Amino acid sequence: MGWIGQSGLLITPTSGPRQKISAIFTSIENLPVKKDNEHSWIAEYCKRCGKCIKACPENALIETETCCGGKETMFLEERCIGCSQGCTYCIEDCPFDEKEYTDIKNRFDRMNTKLMERNKTKA
Repeated sequence: MGWIGQSGLLITPTSGPRQKISAIFTSIENLPVKKDNEHSWIAEYCKRCGKCIKACPENALIETETCCGGKETMFLEERCIGCSQGCTYCIEDCPFDEKEYTDIKNRFDRMNTKLMERNKTKA
């Protein structure tokens, strides 16, 4: 279906970050479960992008240091005014809102290929 971006929003190929997530309860017993998510690359893309973090006027998205020296984005729901007052800055600044999903994916893949080639030549 998609992947949850740093903004806490579901990002899908057809709608980008412009939808809400809801729970659906069902009695289906043989629900197919995929082991690999074809959209998992979005997590790394979002870490590199960070536009939603910079766009948030209420600092509802913050980056924190992890114990291993990395960074993690936290969504502070109590600060987000999106649902109550209609703020959509994080959505408007998200590249998935303005560009085609496949274009972003292709560019990301090319960038990763170049990075891997560069790392091989340095080794």
